Amino acid sequence: MAGSTSLSLSPAHVLLLAINFASASDLESFISLKCLHPKVLTPAVTLTILLFLPESLQPSTYVPILDSILGGPEAYSTGTDKHSLKQVKVDTSSVADLSEKIVQAKVERLLSVVPTLSSEDNGMGHQELVSEWLQIRARNIDSETGMLSLVESLLSPFVEKLKKVDAYYNGTVKVLSRLVYEYDKSVESSIGEESRDEETVRKLTRGLIQFEALPVSSGVKQLLSRTSNDTVIRDIITLIIPYLCYRDTNTKMQGWRVVWEWLVSQDLRMNYEAFTNWGGPQGCGEGEDILMRQYSSTGMAACYLCKEVGEDIWAMMDKIQKRIVEVLGQWNLQHAPISQKFERDLYAGHLKPKPTTSELLSRDNKLTTPTLESLDLLGYLIYAAHLLSFPLYFTARIRISGTKDEQKVVLVRYVRSGNWMKRTDAEWIKIVEAARWLRVPAGVFEQLTEQNLEEVLARGLMSAAKFKTVENIYVKDPAHRGVLGVKKLEEVIIDAFQEFYDNASNGNMTRGGMKDAQLALQVLYPAYSKSPALTRAFRLLNATHALSFYSLTLTPGVPLLPAQVRINPDPLSLLGRLLDQNPALYLQQDKLVPLAKDLYFGTAPTKPRSIVEEQHEEGEVERRVLGMCIETAIAEDDFDTAYSLTKSRLKTPEGNSISQKDGDGDQHDESAWKACFQAGRYRSHQPPRREDDALKRLEMQMELLAEALRSCPAVACNQVLSEWMRKEDEMASLLLKEAEEDEAHAAAALRGSSVKPSIIGVLPGGWNSSTSLQHGRQEKRMTGTMVGESEAPMGLFAVAAGAAKALSSSVRPLGVPRSNASAKEQGRPMVGTPSPPPSPASMGGSPTQRQRKRDILTSGLASGLGWVLGAQPTAGNGK
Repeated sequence: MAGSTSLSLSPAHVLLLAINFASASDLESFISLKCLHPKVLTPAVTLTILLFLPESLQPSTYVPILDSILGGPEAYSTGTDKHSLKQVKVDTSSVADLSEKIVQAKVERLLSVVPTLSSEDNGMGHQELVSEWLQIRARNIDSETGMLSLVESLLSPFVEKLKKVDAYYNGTVKVLSRLVYEYDKSVESSIGEESRDEETVRKLTRGLIQFEALPVSSGVKQLLSRTSNDTVIRDIITLIIPYLCYRDTNTKMQGWRVVWEWLVSQDLRMNYEAFTNWGGPQGCGEGEDILMRQYSSTGMAACYLCKEVGEDIWAMMDKIQKRIVEVLGQWNLQHAPISQKFERDLYAGHLKPKPTTSELLSRDNKLTTPTLESLDLLGYLIYAAHLLSFPLYFTARIRISGTKDEQKVVLVRYVRSGNWMKRTDAEWIKIVEAARWLRVPAGVFEQLTEQNLEEVLARGLMSAAKFKTVENIYVKDPAHRGVLGVKKLEEVIIDAFQEFYDNASNGNMTRGGMKDAQLALQVLYPAYSKSPALTRAFRLLNATHALSFYSLTLTPGVPLLPAQVRINPDPLSLLGRLLDQNPALYLQQDKLVPLAKDLYFGTAPTKPRSIVEEQHEEGEVERRVLGMCIETAIAEDDFDTAYSLTKSRLKTPEGNSISQKDGDGDQHDESAWKACFQAGRYRSHQPPRREDDALKRLEMQMELLAEALRSCPAVACNQVLSEWMRKEDEMASLLLKEAEEDEAHAAAALRGSSVKPSIIGVLPGGWNSSTSLQHGRQEKRMTGTMVGESEAPMGLFAVAAGAAKALSSSVRPLGVPRSNASAKEQGRPMVGTPSPPPSPASMGGSPTQRQRKRDILTSGLASGLGWVLGAQPTAGNGK
């Protein structure tokens, strides 16, 4: 039957023959057969049989058949008139000899292996049939050949003609094709140049059927698996949006949720690219408003999750925030109005120590819900994080849930960040203004009062030695002068002074830390305030500066540090060391006393003092310093200076001003009486040149012991009196020796004289019984004066007072030798003064004068101080 027509074939034979033509890619014969038997090879049947075409066949060969089907009945049956049918020749030899039964069985078997298309009987139009066939054919081509290029060639002619094909092509085939062919450079480099073919690339992805079967979340992740900062916009626009728009609404929303979570998990630079160069998922149909809100929340969440810091980071965050505001404004979304009062609690509940993506993308999270208030807060926080150089989320936590102490720690860290000690005045002014902005309006330090903020700023400025800036802001500027307050500013200055003072390595206030300490005080002192605290610090500064000019060490070879002066429990004791290491300094009392007063009041606790109390403390300090000078003078064997200081500069306490009795006992000025006592008991290392010098020294020492007795505590009386007794013995011994020498001298003189011994007794100063009797009466008068009419002993201090009174009548005034004073009182020539050549009268007078002095002294001691030492009062002639 070769070359014969097929008009006599049964429908089963026509179908089998058409299948054979399609399987053999004989489209010319197939088209001829279709034209001969249009009632058998209907469009639906034709499309089914066309599935037997080899998948590798170029789609361009059978696309015209599809076009004819879409063209309608006329286009489909073009060229099938009766005249033309007689001329058509179709080879039917492959089926002509087969029985109807065999053909029917073969047809049924063959049609069972291909998908069944919807028939025309169900009302489906030709466009739906062709769309369905094209999707089936595309899957078959991909599964059999893996050549997406053939699939694209198949579908591309129908993209604009058939809606379903267009959606399928753009949402699936084209997406997968781009994923396969537009892979990133990392994939290219991983597979190498030589092996980079389609099959190799397909191993990196999935087939069309598998890709279509993927859950939307997996599909989105696969599409984004090769996205970089440079390709994120391209991938979202060309892959994600078509892929998700092809899905139903619920699936689409799930897919976008995956996109937002993926974006937030990337670094800020990728988010910056995505949000500044992409206006969001516009044109995605249903749920677009919801998607735009999610888009805005994602941008905000990406900022909060970024842990990086830097100028570029803050700039990107700022542009993201402004882009979100712009997008929301374009879409006219409903915004919550900005509250008059920021509700911290509404936001604090969403600030976990470690934020998660799901928490920040939650619809209930106030921090990332796109409202005017949350976006305004984000803008403030971005700039605040920029100033503080903190991650944005940490800044948000400090702003929203930070306590007062936490905010203060952050403020201190900000003020003292970087190379803060070397900031210029202009840079410090910027820091001050920025810190004030961070409190109001940014609210990062809203838990701190204005005074708290200014105190931290002032302390930072003082520590950086910006004293003029502090003075200009907190002293001279009327706008901020009252914010910190004078009292608080004084406290800041004192703390800064102490910091500079303690860190100084030298006490000289013209350089180093001491100079800074001085300049710190001068912010207020003395021009604006002379408070006790500032005055105290200034006096300490002066004292330390004065000490720096002398050699003074506490540890051998280590210079004295200012901090050692301030923390010394007894700063005045340093003067003792100063005198030890600079012995000649005891002669400069006029320098030491002011230094000691500054040292004392510069380290003593600041407390209210009356003028009387201050004078009293100054007197104590002066006496203590003079006592140290006296002790040093004695150590240097300079008794004359010690005695002079004691009598002329050292004022022993009188009345109740220093030494007073109360219920707890006696209070005494230790330095005064001890200085007198030390000088009184002093023994020179060099013997006196003559006996008169020794007597004069003893008289001066007994005078000092009398002063010591008058101001010493009761427990020290015995010690002082014992020393007095020793001096008395020395005086008596010297006087006795002198008397013996005088008698021997007088006897020698008489032997060489013509005067008769019988008339010696009547000469002035003679040694007769009347003279002895006269001495006895004088002794008795003195005894009556000292003891009085009663023989009962007086109190200890009354005895000391009596002794001092008796001594004041018998011992010379200050600065005048005692023997000279006695001579003046009795109208006799002064002892030790030049005299004319000896005469009988003068030779007799000298022994009498010395005897009388000795008798008066001995009588006074026996009747006054002698009682304390255990002596009995004498009566009669006082032998």
